[in-house]
Amino acid sequence: MTLWHDVADAAAVLSREMLEAEAPGHAFLLLSVSGEIFAVDAVCPHHQAWLSMGHLDGATIACPRHQGRFHIATGRQLGGPACPPLPTYPVRVVAGRVLVGVGL
Repeated sequence: MTLWHDVADAAAVLSREMLEAEAPGHAFLLLSVSGEIFAVDAVCPHHQAWLSMGHLDGATIACPRHQGRFHIATGRQLGGPACPPLPTYPVRVVAGRVLVGVGL
């Protein structure tokens, strides 16, 4: 089962590359790539750095602390020191609002 959280205005996400958002118990980083919105954990699973301070390059986010790179759609690590995958979350846009799904 998925619980959907209304976390942001879609236009605000689409007008920038990255936007931090929160829901009870979760911190997300919303990313806009070619008009599509993705949601990942806001914090790197390796060094606990805020990914919003990192660099978005196409569909890849780089950690500002250890330069680990992750594919934003799958969370798969693409480079840097070995670490767990970056958690990703499903996204829906409904009536101009970004909804992020969290499994129960």
